[in-house]
Amino acid sequence: MDDVFWQEYNSESRSGQLANDGSATLLLTGQHSSLRCASCYNPGNMLILLNISLEAVSWLKQFIEPKENMMQTNKVVARFKDGSLLKGQTNDFFPNKSSFHLQTLNGETKTIDVEQLKAFFLVKDYDGNQDYNEEYSDEVSGAGRKIQVTFSDGETITGFTLGYSPDRQGFYMTPADVKSNNVRIFVVKSASEKIEFV
Repeated sequence: MDDVFWQEYNSESRSGQLANDGSATLLLTGQHSSLRCASCYNPGNMLILLNISLEAVSWLKQFIEPKENMMQTNKVVARFKDGSLLKGQTNDFFPNKSSFHLQTLNGETKTIDVEQLKAFFLVKDYDGNQDYNEEYSDEVSGAGRKIQVTFSDGETITGFTLGYSPDRQGFYMTPADVKSNNVRIFVVKSASEKIEFV
């Protein structure tokens, strides 16, 4: 865990801010990370992070890669704890926010309370293949540790995650089935019965 990791961030596009004491408070994609790094410095307009453990890298990865987050508009399916669902698009969902806006397929814009959700699915298409049964036996390179989620309704999903923490409201996982219609899933922790690394 002592590996040195460095990554350059443009302080404007990534909103990295340097504190007067030479440490850094990072506002990555608009989220206050609460991470302060005494080994950060700012040459010009570039914020350089040095000597960050691999654990920290895994946690930060979901915030610092715009293509992996909701910085762009995505096809999504929001499944609620009560069994209902909404399909549409969003561009303002972030893991630490309590709500986001979903533009439904009929053009309505709805405010979604994350805690009302079971999970949030980024999908290849809205219909998927109703006859396909996920097998969750694939390996996905670079997707993190293998994890299994059992939801309160009995559904079980196996995949990989880079950002699970029991103290957070949820986490992203990549299904262990490359043929699945689900590209990524944001699991709402309160909708789960059991979460374990496998």
